[in-house]
Amino acid sequence: MIDVVPATFVYDHLLMYLFSDCTTLTAPGNGTIVNPSDVAFGSVIQFECSDGFNLIGNATRQCSVNTSVGAVEMFWTGTTPTCEIKGIIKF
Repeated sequence: MIDVVPATFVYDHLLMYLFSDCTTLTAPGNGTIVNPSDVAFGSVIQFECSDGFNLIGNATRQCSVNTSVGAVEMFWTGTTPTCEIKGIIKF
């Protein structure tokens, strides 16, 4: 018996080998990227804020690929968060 591999599985793994990296992201002010060199397709990076600051936004972003535009476009999901000082009251 021959196992059949779904086309989407093959396609996703082919993309992983052909299109390797997203751009390097910049850490938010008063924050860091835990794994800044991890920019390969499928990688997830994590943001953290310095002591005394709150993370506003998504704590993680994933390196993805968009092929629906007629070309291959590597991109990070979401947006880079910000770090705001704790205790600030917004009006």
